[in-house]
Amino acid sequence: MELRAALSARRALGESCRDAIGPEDALQAPADDELIGPDAPAPPFEVTTTDCQRIDSSQLIGRSAFVVVFFSSWCGVCDRKMPVIEAAARALAGRVPFIGVVLDSDETWPAVGDFVARHDVTLPLVRGPAYRRFSLSYNPFGSIPVVVIVGRDGNVLDAQVGYSAFDYNRLVAMADLASRRGSDHADATSTASPPRF
Repeated sequence: MELRAALSARRALGESCRDAIGPEDALQAPADDELIGPDAPAPPFEVTTTDCQRIDSSQLIGRSAFVVVFFSSWCGVCDRKMPVIEAAARALAGRVPFIGVVLDSDETWPAVGDFVARHDVTLPLVRGPAYRRFSLSYNPFGSIPVVVIVGRDGNVLDAQVGYSAFDYNRLVAMADLASRRGSDHADATSTASPPRF
């Protein structure tokens, strides 16, 4: 377990990935039409995870449901919510990809590795402050934890803020619905398996 924890901590810290810091335009605030809303189209994005994987929303939006999770290592509510998120991600593996967005500042970033190891986080992680436009587009609430579920049709289906005892059931049910939503109108490309990160 110690080796796994060390590998998780290294991945979380993005020690080997210079691209985990977004381009300068990624630091700008989003325009009003780039913010999520009920049944609104999901904003496009391109991000690099802490382990150097590029995630391009054109491979997701309108093709696959996906879930974006915002958290911080110092957040007590995030400590309670992360096991729920990981359990849901495992239950939906192969059908609905999850993206973790870590909102820790430079000062608290060293604690992210411990958080990731403690919760056995398997989600691909994006350093939120490095992608401000993406972070604020999908989390205009400015809160944590936040979970945003985007349907296969490319529209935002649900957002969870905080933690409740019903989160697991709601997250799995809504993500499952999101994976089927829009299937009546789906073209051949949207029936393919979701991308793996």
